[in-house]
Amino acid sequence: HLVLARTFYRSIPSQARLEYRLAMAQQFAEGFENEAPRLVSDFDEAMELVPDNSQGPNALEFLARKLGDRLPATRVMLDEELLRRAPRSEGALTRLAHDVLLDLRQDAPWCHDRRACEARGQELATRLRDLSPNTCEGYAIAAELRAAAGSPKDAIHDLEEASARVDDRTDCLMRLVQLMDATGQTSEIDATIDRVANAGCVSPGECVEQFAFAARTLVERGKPRRAVAFYRKAVDRAPDNDDLLLEYARLASELELHAETLHAYTRLSELHPEVPEYAKRVAEEKDNLVRLRFGPGVGGGVP
Repeated sequence: HLVLARTFYRSIPSQARLEYRLAMAQQFAEGFENEAPRLVSDFDEAMELVPDNSQGPNALEFLARKLGDRLPATRVMLDEELLRRAPRSEGALTRLAHDVLLDLRQDAPWCHDRRACEARGQELATRLRDLSPNTCEGYAIAAELRAAAGSPKDAIHDLEEASARVDDRTDCLMRLVQLMDATGQTSEIDATIDRVANAGCVSPGECVEQFAFAARTLVERGKPRRAVAFYRKAVDRAPDNDDLLLEYARLASELELHAETLHAYTRLSELHPEVPEYAKRVAEEKDNLVRLRFGPGVGGGVP
């Protein structure tokens, strides 16, 4: 069936979709992933790829994720069909709840009855929580919906309580910081950022993500000096991460923190000796540190 699908791919797309569906009905076919979605321009064509057997929900979930950016209206209908076939689909529940949230935030015309929209979103979020009571996503969506409906303080209280119960506590605290910032309820945001950074982690990658989140959020909140300290912690755990090192170097340089800037560019120069700019910045920052220590007129290319 995959051979036939590829044979008809350009000449008879409808026949190709049929062959992909037949292949998918037997198992998740290798060619389905990258080839079949290119043959879809609307919901009806997408459904031509979906088998009626137990593989149908798998195909719907894949197509919904693959087509979401290019065909958002088609993706919504695919998710609704997915929920009809598999009511416990976490992917469909999450995406549809986010759709309602976006509609509320953007005052979408089809969401003129805001109470009805919020009720629909909360129903989806409740189903998601029931499926994964130890995961933050359902609680976070519910809180964000409540905030969008005009109750930001209650929303923050709800998410604060949920963050103490879920397994992915750090992710929940990140969502809490974002909700505080978005709603202007920022009296406790700095303390919550610290909680994110100090939440503990099971891998270096998680630690890096937490420190980088704290740093970026503090920069956005106009507190760059505190952010530098978190960037330093992040690069200490990920010394080969070019993006983090560059962010750290840029911010430290803007603040004229020469020791921090030297630390960042020294590591970048070690990683990329082929980039002369990094070596140049190392020499400049060494000179800056000598001038600060011994006064003006001293320096000039300290090795």
